[in-house]
Formats: sequence, structure tokens, C-alpha cells
Amino acid sequence: MDYLDTLKSVSVIALILQFQKKHKAAKKIIRRVLEKRKKVLGKNYSETITIGSILALVLKHQRNKYKTAKKISQQAVEERKRVLGKNYFFTLVSISNLARAMQFQKKYKEAKDIIRQVLEKKERLLRKYYYNTLTSVYCLAYLLQS
Repeated sequence: MDYLDTLKSVSVIALILQFQKKHKAAKKIIRRVLEKRKKVLGKNYSETITIGSILALVLKHQRNKYKTAKKISQQAVEERKRVLGKNYFFTLVSISNLARAMQFQKKYKEAKDIIRQVLEKKERLLRKYYYNTLTSVYCLAYLLQS
């Protein structure tokens, strides 16, 4: 399982399992993919960091894994800032994922503050009506009602 195309395919399988609410199986697979990617590409490679973010996504949907999901999300944010820069699109995606992890921990104020910052950057860097910017608007609206 050391070839990149195979790793991508296995990552997709893990996401499918996640959507089917088979969280434990998804977690097991995505952890394997993450270790292989670190071995093949290195831990600072953008796609390796993406897999770390996916692992956090999988974990936040499991009860009692919220703190671990937050920790992994924070690591992904820091790695993306270091590797890609703080205003890069995928860095902003990782920051949004961190806010979602905080939302699952019922830390709504912190999550709102983070999403507001992401929204401001996306409006400045992308465009006000870009679909991903609008996703952040939706997330903020959801958090404001919480």
C-alpha cells in the first residue's frame, strides 16, 4: 500500500465508511493511510496534512473522541500554516475544521470567533460570493443560533 494512487483510493474508502457511519472502520483505515503517507511523502507534505484533517473529521463524529479530534485539527492548522502559509486556502479549510471540532465540544464562542476570522480572510482572499466563502457564512449562522 505504498503507492500514492492506492493511498488515495483507500482514503476514499475511508470517507465512504465515514458517511455510512462506520466510524471505527474509517478511523482504522485513515490511520493506516496517514502512517503510509508520512513514510512515503513525509509529514510536511500537503496531502499528508490533509489525511490528518480527515482523521480529525472521522474522530469528531465518535463520542468521547472530540478532544483528540480538536488536537489533531490544531496540529493540521499549525502544519498548514508552516508549510503553506496562514492565508492559503487549505490552511483556512483546516482552521474551519478546527472550529467544527470545537463546536462538537460545545465551545461555541471559540468556534464562532474562529469562523469569523476565517470568513474575513476568505472574503478578502477569495470573493464574497465564492461557494467556499458562503459555506463559512452558513457555519457562522449555525453557530450564532447555538
